[in-house]
Amino acid sequence: MKLPKLAKDIMVTRLVTLSQDTDVFKARELLLNNRILGIPVVDNERNFLGVFSEKCCLSMLTVAAQLGN
Repeated sequence: MKLPKLAKDIMVTRLVTLSQDTDVFKARELLLNNRILGIPVVDNERNFLGVFSEKCCLSMLTVAAQLGN
């Protein structure tokens, strides 16, 4: 077996994406169901705006915990 040399040799081509108006709980569900670490967030023209990631989920939990106190 040959080691991949280029990003295109191993990259994902079927992307899961989110709009910036997606509910954070739906976004978290997509991360879990697709077993991925981050989802690109795009606008209506599919321009890249950012990434919703596991770190975002941890931030949600932190805020929820602070509000609960």
